[in-house]
Amino acid sequence: MESACLGNSFQMNRFIFAHPLKAASDAISDFIKASPDSSHLKDAKTGKYLLTNEAETALSGIKPDDFVGLTVDDIEMGFLQGSKEALVRTIKELDERVRINKCPVLLKEIFLTHDGFIRIQNLLKMPVVGQDGKATAIFTYSDDLTSRYDLFGLFALYEQYYLPKQAIKQFLGYWGVKTYFKEMPSRAETLAIIALSLDNRHKKAAKLLKVTPRTVACHTFSLHQKFKQGADLHTVLNQIRNANRNTCSVEDWLSGQSF
Repeated sequence: MESACLGNSFQMNRFIFAHPLKAASDAISDFIKASPDSSHLKDAKTGKYLLTNEAETALSGIKPDDFVGLTVDDIEMGFLQGSKEALVRTIKELDERVRINKCPVLLKEIFLTHDGFIRIQNLLKMPVVGQDGKATAIFTYSDDLTSRYDLFGLFALYEQYYLPKQAIKQFLGYWGVKTYFKEMPSRAETLAIIALSLDNRHKKAAKLLKVTPRTVACHTFSLHQKFKQGADLHTVLNQIRNANRNTCSVEDWLSGQSF
């Protein structure tokens, strides 16, 4: 990113602006709005949202314009399990840490979106610093790691936070393949789908599952009986392979953080 585009300079992992909020609006606004990943800008002193994008607000089902002027206390978090107060307190602590130290913070978070899908991401918070040396705003960017997460591990997370049948429905729904089934697959069949999406050779899939190739063949036959007319395993596997793999309780999210 060219320093001229930022109005002054970019150094020491901080944004430096001659006129912080104006320059932030001019330079960061376009990035936030165009980014396919979640990002937003907050006033460092009040904690009010100045800018946000659809990728950010889609997680909670709220429109971007509705965020402006609100603080994290004002945001409904029905997509979360556990204590909202604990998460709000943690966010405020992170923002305060960035504001006072004027240094970036990077951490990993896992949570439920408003539609019940798991999202795993790296969260980066950076200060926007004025010429007086004070942080006037905080820029936050979230890099979605879900597409890079181990598929067996991702399914295990769904199993951790949902009853067995619901875990399968949510996992398949995440991939957009749930509607292909007239009957939901069993847990073993779901694991076979995962293994075959990684390697469609029965022998290799069997090795991943620690079963025999014959068992994989049996799962495959059973799966074909559960598809709606016009759907097949090949379509499901391709969709999982090619999809952008877009919870965890607040308490578990917090337990992974250190301050």
